[in-house]
Amino acid sequence: MLALKKTKTKFQTISISLTFLTGCNQVFYQPMKEIVALPSQFGVAWIPVRIPVSENQTLGAWWMKAARPPKAVVLQFHGNAQNRSTHMNFVAWLTQHECDVVVMDYRGYGDSDGSPSRAASVEDAVAAIRWTRENPGTAKLPLVVIGQSLGGAIAVTALAQKGSDGAARGLILDSAFSSYREMARAKLAGVWLSWPLQWPLSFLVSDHLSPRDHAARVTIPVLDFHSKGDPVVPYALGRELFDSLGAKDKKWIAVDPPSHIGAFGVEDDTYREAALEFIRELIRGVQTGQ
Repeated sequence: MLALKKTKTKFQTISISLTFLTGCNQVFYQPMKEIVALPSQFGVAWIPVRIPVSENQTLGAWWMKAARPPKAVVLQFHGNAQNRSTHMNFVAWLTQHECDVVVMDYRGYGDSDGSPSRAASVEDAVAAIRWTRENPGTAKLPLVVIGQSLGGAIAVTALAQKGSDGAARGLILDSAFSSYREMARAKLAGVWLSWPLQWPLSFLVSDHLSPRDHAARVTIPVLDFHSKGDPVVPYALGRELFDSLGAKDKKWIAVDPPSHIGAFGVEDDTYREAALEFIRELIRGVQTGQ
């Protein structure tokens, strides 16, 4: 009877773990279709944008206008859940500091066409970078990319692609991670039923397009925020990505208190000021021809 109970427990453990991993590549994407807020509700002027990604698919985006003549344009790649209407508050404040801001949704999010996938999200990011560089109203402004959580992983891989390398002047990361497989392993380790199987089961998760495999080609200046107590993305995975980046000019800031994508969540704090100074330094570099 004891042997049967042990066998049943092992079977249940494997079943739960396999159920988790069957959709593990898709669990990185938790889109919401409903747009719940607009930039005007934050007092920000904006223009609706459709970014083409294929012959019959476009992405929904908003071009938020700076309150004063802009000196830079910021492009946000948000995290894995909801859509741009719930993430724009992390970057809308930059419009008060001489920055235009473009927020966009990956395929399957918000009013964007299609369905989300890892390859599609990188293609979407490349398309958004291209649109920002070609749009007459932002083409002459230095581009700063902000990637948060999954958006940070997407940003690094996208900026390493041919045609996007050199398009941006700087990159700001918040709570990003180095590897999709390592993220799955961390989640398996956090559940006692799947903890013993974290290593073998994690190999069922593709590591294709993981940012650590592309980070060495990202050589623009980087500012990277991560909380030691991040409850979603382990600090070590954020640090591994930072160490893998090819940039010589890069700075790591440990965020306190424990949070996930919390660097810009508080008005007028030291982390927002650090981001502003990073952007101002990039602007000064453009102005002096550096």
